[in-house]
Amino acid sequence: MGIGLGQQHYANFIGGLDTPERTQDEVLSRLIARGRDTAFGREHGFDRIDSLAEFRRRVPLRNYEELRPYVDRIVAGEADVLFPGEVFRFISSSGSTAGKAKVLPLPRVYFAETFNPFYLTYMEGAVRAHPGLAASRDRTVNFKWDPLRDTSVLSSGAPHVGLSQVNLANEFDSQALLEPGTQGPWATVPADIPADLDRLYFRLRMAAGHDIRQFIGINPAILAAIPQLLDNNAERLFADLAAGRFGGRAVAAPDPALAERLSARRAARGRLLPADVWPNVERLLCWDEGIAGIYLHQVVADYGADVVVLPAPLAASEVPLAMHLLADGLRGVMAYNAAFFEFLDVQNGAAQTPLRLEQLREGASYAVVATQAGGFCRYVLGDLLEVTGRAGNVPTVAYAGRITQSASVPESALLRFMRRYNDEHGLRLRNFTFVPAAQGVLDLLVACNDADGIDIGEHTLRQAYAADAAMAGTSLGEVRQVPPAYFTQQWCDRVAAGLRPPQVKDRIVSPPR
Repeated sequence: MGIGLGQQHYANFIGGLDTPERTQDEVLSRLIARGRDTAFGREHGFDRIDSLAEFRRRVPLRNYEELRPYVDRIVAGEADVLFPGEVFRFISSSGSTAGKAKVLPLPRVYFAETFNPFYLTYMEGAVRAHPGLAASRDRTVNFKWDPLRDTSVLSSGAPHVGLSQVNLANEFDSQALLEPGTQGPWATVPADIPADLDRLYFRLRMAAGHDIRQFIGINPAILAAIPQLLDNNAERLFADLAAGRFGGRAVAAPDPALAERLSARRAARGRLLPADVWPNVERLLCWDEGIAGIYLHQVVADYGADVVVLPAPLAASEVPLAMHLLADGLRGVMAYNAAFFEFLDVQNGAAQTPLRLEQLREGASYAVVATQAGGFCRYVLGDLLEVTGRAGNVPTVAYAGRITQSASVPESALLRFMRRYNDEHGLRLRNFTFVPAAQGVLDLLVACNDADGIDIGEHTLRQAYAADAAMAGTSLGEVRQVPPAYFTQQWCDRVAAGLRPPQVKDRIVSPPR
């Protein structure tokens, strides 16, 4: 029997850690050669690019709005604009902090060369480190997987789908690409359930009574909201279980005994938690960086005392960013073979030459610029990464927020400040966000795990903020401590208003009120 796909990709990735510069050069050369006969390539003289310096001279940095005219041409039906050949899927991004999804036309080669190897490499390392992940793949509730959710349609009539709606296992004839949690009566939500909160509740209702071992959210804000969503629907759940129904239709055998047990647990505790419904949960799979790195251990306790977090890899909708090689004890290894990367030093606001992968320094935060197989060249993602170390010659990174024009200091600095203050004062933060109030002023909303028992110490917090050199560009305005459920209720309200759950993310800096 030959070596499996995941094993081969994992071995290849590990084997290239000492020579990332060579791999990066090869990736850039391949992408330039492939783009020469595209409209973008002709406009930017790809046939005359023979060095990185020339590539940078001919192709300016662009954000999504600056690339949108090319995307619009593809949506209108024009071929060979950003990449040669047909569009495989028009992918909907998981959304920015504004919650507005982008249209991402992606070719089949993007998945074959970039996304699929990234996914298979991660899963190989995850299964080696957590064998229960594979053993419990059919005892998994995967909130990311939602193939039958109603999709938007572009002006051309083409469907605009989320990545969670694409069955890559079928498209590439590889069961290795089939995600955990795609089996079981809770896995596929009927298409005629339109509201996303009801679709989430359907999964919870159908999974109740089953031996669930894993929950997959990717976006940790989903997993943080589930305990409140479960408790908000507790009486509905008890009635549905007792009658064997959902929305007035029969979906399972009636189980009044389970309904009675769960009702008793809720009465005893005062609220219904996932740990009450599924006492054998072993792990949550989600991002565990950014704000989640501060609050996630509070959320994990709602799922069970022995539950662990399996960190999801770091990726934007447009490009994979960093890989967790869990079997080798490595976190956040930049995906040096997924795209050609450049980096902007957010500590240096002046005009600067972007840095290459091997030029990054530990402890600094950078904005990511990617040139990828979907034809997005020198694309400024908006994500900030903090360099934490090295694996071979490849930087290891952690998510540090987004580029925001509404605050005078980087989100990475605000995140570091809150993480440090939380740790020093044992606040057990449930979530927080900064809100621009005026020029150079940020208000702070913060929730602790128990608002009645924990005081954030506003005077001490203000002193720490004023003493932090990284905050020199802004001052702290109003500080408001809100109840523990405040942020999860905000999440539910935004989903109820029409945003897809993956789009509703934690926000270090929220839009001005």
